[in-house]
Amino acid sequence: MNQFQVHWLLESCAHNDTKGLRKVTELTYENYIILKDLSFSCKYKVTVLPAKSKGRFKAESTFFVTPPCSAFKEKKHKHINCPAEGVPVLPKVLAKPENLSASFIVQEGNITGHFSWKISKADLHQPMTGFQVTWAEVTTESRQNSLPNSIISQSQILPADHYILTVPNLRPSMLYRLEVQVLTTGGEGPATIKSFRTPDLPPFAPNRPHLKQHHPHHYKPSPEKY
Repeated sequence: MNQFQVHWLLESCAHNDTKGLRKVTELTYENYIILKDLSFSCKYKVTVLPAKSKGRFKAESTFFVTPPCSAFKEKKHKHINCPAEGVPVLPKVLAKPENLSASFIVQEGNITGHFSWKISKADLHQPMTGFQVTWAEVTTESRQNSLPNSIISQSQILPADHYILTVPNLRPSMLYRLEVQVLTTGGEGPATIKSFRTPDLPPFAPNRPHLKQHHPHHYKPSPEKY
């Protein structure tokens, strides 16, 4: 009577990474074998060869995948408590920027905005990789080839240690919307949005001498609701 060696190996599972962690060898005189204690939603490799082949017989291998636990529960085994299946869900990113503020510098007819924010480390459960900052010019005027109430926006990704964004060439007396999101290894957090209005340009004095260096004007507006 021939004796067979049966090797079966757990290759991988849908719900976790257990590749190569479970390998079993059994001996049998039958031309079949019953494998016990298998896991749901897993891929197995089975190899069969004669116990005393002395190189005359080649090993034969096959693969199979066990069904998910839910397949049994839906049919007749309703008492089964199925574990969580599928890819583990990453915790939701809760961290969001706080205390968004803006200040503007007017110099030689140019308006530069300095936008800053803070972040609470208490809500930061994943490593932070940076910030995504979007600033948008919100206009209510009709433009050629454009609809009223259009939003002209630009976006930039900043490193994790940058809590300020400088934007030059802003338009005077214009409403701008600032949107900041935290970027982490687990995804992006909720956006914090505030709106700020740029100051008017100071009146132009054509008779003023141009030899004297003029100091820039600093403006720190209060945020507007949007």
